[in-house]
Amino acid sequence: MKGSLRSAVISAGVIDRSDLSAYQARGGLAIGADQTLGYLNKAAFVVAPPYTYGILGRDTARKLGAQQFTLGVYKNFPIHENKESLQFRAELFNPFNHVNLGGIDGTIEDPTFGDISGTANNSREIQFALKLYF
Repeated sequence: MKGSLRSAVISAGVIDRSDLSAYQARGGLAIGADQTLGYLNKAAFVVAPPYTYGILGRDTARKLGAQQFTLGVYKNFPIHENKESLQFRAELFNPFNHVNLGGIDGTIEDPTFGDISGTANNSREIQFALKLYF
C-alpha cells in the first residue's frame, strides 16, 4: 500500500507506505466481503502522518491465487493407401472458464483503493485443427 511522499525524505522512486489502523485478520489481511469491489477493507488503512514513515510493508496485500487449465485431445484416422494419416485435434484453453482476478489498486489516495479492476486471464478458448501426416 503506497501513498504520497509525506516523510519529507526525497529519494528517487520512493513512495511512503501507509499505516494499518484496524487489523481484521483473515490470513493476515484486512479483507472486505466483495471479491472485486472493496477486496481490501479501506477503513483498515490510513495515510501515515506527516514526517513519518508508514508501518505497512511492501506487498502486504496480495491478490488471490491463479488457476490455469489447458485440455487437449486428438484422434488419428489412418489413410491406408500410402501410410498417411489425418489427425483431428481439439484444444481448450481455460476449459472450466475459471476467472483469475487481476491486481489490487494499492495507492491509498485513489478513490478505487482496494478494488480489483479486471481479470488476469482470458475466457474459455477452443481451437480445432486437422493435420495431414504423409
